[in-house]
Amino acid sequence: MRISITAIEQQEKNIIVICDLGIGMLKGIWKGKNLPVLNASYYVEFTLDDINYKHVKILPKSQEDISVTIKNNTIFFAGICEDYDGEVYYIRFEDDWLEMLCIEEDSQTVHVDDNILFWIDYHQVLIFPYDMPKKIVN
Repeated sequence: MRISITAIEQQEKNIIVICDLGIGMLKGIWKGKNLPVLNASYYVEFTLDDINYKHVKILPKSQEDISVTIKNNTIFFAGICEDYDGEVYYIRFEDDWLEMLCIEEDSQTVHVDDNILFWIDYHQVLIFPYDMPKKIVN
């Protein structure tokens, strides 16, 4: 997944970034070895920790809006359930973004192709940048 950094702030020992995902905005804790650079683009992976089943809603099929939005310190994720293996939900946001989620104490049934909305505090969003391998040209 490729992001663009739109804001950076320091909170205690954490670097907090706000980034543009193309499908919305995300706020989370930067976990890179190097400090992020404002307006720079990065390839990243996300870890979304401890999703509470009370913060998961199945959306009607008419609301097929894939998006990520920030409201205060809460991040709202709307995606499509692509698969479930009995433990992990596979939620699709983009062609290059499939999030694997464990939802604690899941009391509702989420089915493949369901549109779901879930929300977490930005402290539960960890952002890990990585370098793309260079292509070998012969």
